[in-house]
Amino acid sequence: MASIKISDRIYWVGAKDPSLRVFDLYVKTTYGTTYNSYLITGDKVALIDAVKDGFEGQFFEAIAEILPIEKIDYLVVNHNEPDHSGAIIELLRRNPRIQIVCSKPAVPFLRNVINDDARPIEGVKGGDKLDLGGISLEFMTAPFMHWPDTMFTYCPERKVLFPCDGYAAHLCPDDSMYAKVGDPVLEHEAWYYYDCIMRPFAPFSRKASEAVLQREIAVVAPSHGPINADQPKHFIQKYLEWTAPKIKSDKKALAIFVASSYGNTKAMADAIAAAIPSDRFDVHLVDAMEVTQERARDIIEAADGILFGTPTFAGDVVKPIWDIAHLLPSVSATGKKAAAFGSYGWGGQAPEILEGYLEQLKLKVFKPGAKARLVPSLAELDECRAFGRAFSEFVLG
Repeated sequence: MASIKISDRIYWVGAKDPSLRVFDLYVKTTYGTTYNSYLITGDKVALIDAVKDGFEGQFFEAIAEILPIEKIDYLVVNHNEPDHSGAIIELLRRNPRIQIVCSKPAVPFLRNVINDDARPIEGVKGGDKLDLGGISLEFMTAPFMHWPDTMFTYCPERKVLFPCDGYAAHLCPDDSMYAKVGDPVLEHEAWYYYDCIMRPFAPFSRKASEAVLQREIAVVAPSHGPINADQPKHFIQKYLEWTAPKIKSDKKALAIFVASSYGNTKAMADAIAAAIPSDRFDVHLVDAMEVTQERARDIIEAADGILFGTPTFAGDVVKPIWDIAHLLPSVSATGKKAAAFGSYGWGGQAPEILEGYLEQLKLKVFKPGAKARLVPSLAELDECRAFGRAFSEFVLG
């Protein structure tokens, strides 16, 4: 059997990719993955998501076990990423009468997938419903989990949640498509999936998880990996744990990451840190050469303000600071307050280079950064203290 019945009138009709070892160029998939699609059969028939290009054979074989492709009335697109939309063009070629349903923000993305401006696409909003006759679907917006187009689909009659990439795992089961909650491999892969793909959008993941947790849910049917009918809310609750603040305090958190070859940039960092009001801020002064990447990510995610101290070396930001700055896209950092400072011998452009990078990542950057030539003078250290006070007000403002 290529298809799997997961509830009355609801079937898994996806595809398996057990040999995949890297997803999206950087995510390790030690256990392969699946591209999950679901068929809902009322008086009318809806298909939730397609599969990756190249896996149409498995996909169409699974559908054909339930009904002819020509019987499908609706294609619900929860998310446009190619691993879910790759087979759409061939699906529409085989059944041109299919009506496409997606979130309103997904419409322009989907037009870029099918490249057919004449085909009607229905953009829906949260709370909209699709009556299939005897069974229905309700749409729930979940923007930026992890694309702006993402939505969840919910079947109230069967209490089945189709959360797209939420609560998923890159894991291709050898036998059953059902989750074994507590299995260490599944638990790790679900965490790793969140960490790599959802963590940069933690506030959005948390908001969506809080909303769906209020629903009656008997089955969670994600877009990758096993279907959870055992403890269906298990990974929803895990997402709430994983998105909780890593550092808790009544004060604002300010992180200063510093790399210093000869102690000059470190002296600037010490002066800046000393000027930050301790009654308003918890200051974390971090040696960029010593901190682990995972600890740095936790500190960045918890920080309200982030300062980077870098000497200018060979006309550039030094590697330990670049290594930390390059962690920013991997966590929830958009909109945070940031600045750069550092010592230099000549040139001194490293802070400006870093400022440009931070602005590209949509952080709010306080400029100009503080600078000192070689060994900071007393006057330059006074400027650092003034810079620290000014940045504090910038974060509070």
